[in-house]
Amino acid sequence: MKIGELAKIVGTNVETIRYYERIDLLENPTRTPSGYRNYGTEAVTQLRFIQNSQQLGFSLTEIKELVKKDINRELADKISNLNEKLRELSQFKDNLVALVSEETTAA
Repeated sequence: MKIGELAKIVGTNVETIRYYERIDLLENPTRTPSGYRNYGTEAVTQLRFIQNSQQLGFSLTEIKELVKKDINRELADKISNLNEKLRELSQFKDNLVALVSEETTAA
């Protein structure tokens, strides 16, 4: 969707959205070949989060930190999941090695 459509959906103005992009509070959207901003539905979610946070009294600087912490928490969760998968794969490999070893000795 274009910036005007996004602004209308979330009830803000276009300049506010551009400002949020400039201060890296909102991700820069993809651009159409003609240079228009092309936003996805995640932009609606991000802007509503910003608006709700402001209504709760958070400053833009504080909201930026909240977003950064949330991303860091998500990355930490991903790393934890990857470590668990690596442990599982290592155990699987050990089981396969043991199985091959048993087959070799039995033959």
